[in-house]
Amino acid sequence: MSDGEERPGSRGGKMRERYQERLIRFQKAGSSEKDLSIRLGWVRVAVFVVGFALYVVSDVSTGLLETWSRGGMVLAGAVFLALVVWHRRVRSRERRFQVLATINREGIARLDRDWGSLPGTPIPPSSMAHPYAMDLDVCGDASLFRLFSTVTIPPGRATLRRWILGPAHPEEVLRRQEAVGELAHQVDLRQTLEATGRLLESPNPEAIDAFTSWAEAEPWLNSHRRLTLGAWIFPSITFLLAGLHLWGPLAGPWWLFSLAASFTLASLHRGRIHSLMEEASGGQERFARYASLLTLLLEMEVTAPALKQLQDSVRSSPVGAARELRRLGRRVAWADARYSGMMHAPLQAILAWDIHMLGLLERWKTRSGAHVRAWLDALGTLEALSALACLKGDHPEWAFPVLEEEGSPRCSARDLGHPLLPPEACVLNDVEVGPPGSFLFVTGSNMSGKSTLLRSIGINAVLAQAGGPVCAREMTMTPLAVHTSMRTADSLAHGISQYMAELNRIGQVVDGARKEDGALYLLDEPLQGTNETERRIAVQTILGHLLEAGAVGAVATHDLHLDSTGRLEKAARAVHLKGQVREGDAGPLLSFDYRLRQGRATSTNALALLRAVGLGDGG
Repeated sequence: MSDGEERPGSRGGKMRERYQERLIRFQKAGSSEKDLSIRLGWVRVAVFVVGFALYVVSDVSTGLLETWSRGGMVLAGAVFLALVVWHRRVRSRERRFQVLATINREGIARLDRDWGSLPGTPIPPSSMAHPYAMDLDVCGDASLFRLFSTVTIPPGRATLRRWILGPAHPEEVLRRQEAVGELAHQVDLRQTLEATGRLLESPNPEAIDAFTSWAEAEPWLNSHRRLTLGAWIFPSITFLLAGLHLWGPLAGPWWLFSLAASFTLASLHRGRIHSLMEEASGGQERFARYASLLTLLLEMEVTAPALKQLQDSVRSSPVGAARELRRLGRRVAWADARYSGMMHAPLQAILAWDIHMLGLLERWKTRSGAHVRAWLDALGTLEALSALACLKGDHPEWAFPVLEEEGSPRCSARDLGHPLLPPEACVLNDVEVGPPGSFLFVTGSNMSGKSTLLRSIGINAVLAQAGGPVCAREMTMTPLAVHTSMRTADSLAHGISQYMAELNRIGQVVDGARKEDGALYLLDEPLQGTNETERRIAVQTILGHLLEAGAVGAVATHDLHLDSTGRLEKAARAVHLKGQVREGDAGPLLSFDYRLRQGRATSTNALALLRAVGLGDGG
């Protein structure tokens, strides 16, 4: 590594300075807008008082004074309204600057892995049965999802969750990498996207789902064409008869009969029509909050094919997503007349209002409904790409992995580190897993970093196949289905012991290795809940099954003779991590460098740890 070359686990100094500069700038801008907001508030009060005083003067005076007072009162009212509009804009800018300052403050916290200063990301945890999510800290307090705190809307969270919990095809990974690489340099764009999302009142996902289902469903009036026909005929007859009655040819108010017929027709399916309107209006109100994000997506200046495709999907309707949403909003507002008792009944009688309004909504559905899900997916994909780009922007020294579609399963990395560790604590190692017929045999003393090494391999493989950067200088791998057994617990409720729980988990790993073409297994101290002799035989048997399945992986253990059978001895590629123990005035002192070395471990520290906690002198 040359002088000045930044290591993959190092702290992003340039990005820290940029976050700090932006934080100060947005804090100053927000403070300035706040001061202006306070002054405008007092000015509004003063204008209101002056306007009220002029009202009193005009009420008690006569002549020219009364005229001038009323004129001044009108002017004060106009100024007050202008101040209200101005004040709202100032407060909006103040909130935006505050959010941008918070985003940059959290950016510094991300660089430091200061988990307590990062917002919790409301992404639901995966099932315990997931092949790797719990073991690799995909979710939780100090987790991958927590690191992706830039996602702000439900579609973004759902997309990112799907990407992290399931590998993409190599071609799709390459498309994502191109988009992530382009967005990584556009800090303004990424933070504008995040701020816009944070300033939205988060829509209810259930309402959005109901709206999407309504938009994609067959128009209800298509199967009730007689209603549509009657809604045009009866109001037309009403206007015709009313005109003839008004100008004399008809003596009686015959139009009352067609009026009653129109009201009756519009009320025949009132419950169903109103429920359909509710699905449209309830979802539209929430979905319309995404209009600003859709506009931002449409106006981005980008070149990556994946990003251009997102823009094309937003342009998919005749006039574009944002304009279509505004058009739907107007139609929903007209349909909401059903909530006004004084207006609704006359409109129903004269125009068969509900049928016509449902017709307008369903014509919108016919033209644009099929595009709604694509708009949501586009926003979700953009946020997920932006989250991965933030990781690359924060750590420009991290590499995009090379995914080789051809070849036997393998994974190799140079200067591999754990992406969730604080940069100053992240130790890098060269790691190679595979080819089939071999496994990485990791030994070492307690606390030497064996589990962290396995998690580094696994979580970087997950990031690689999601389309993101990895904490490594270089990484090359084939598509791998990650399966882990690292954290298991007994279950009193289900009557399952620690040993049985771990055995079930390892059974899932073996089953996955047999079913999937190219599996990466990571086993940390397998089958601890039994005696050493049986445990060694059981683990040797399990490793035999994994080797037969053609899977590649790593096993971390204290058992230095786990590979004592002829087959495993040939397959094992032994590496180790070690610690140093020296006696100090207060007892044993332990130190670890977390460097990976070839061969088996040659030292242990269990008794030294026992003495370190004051339990070394027992009889």
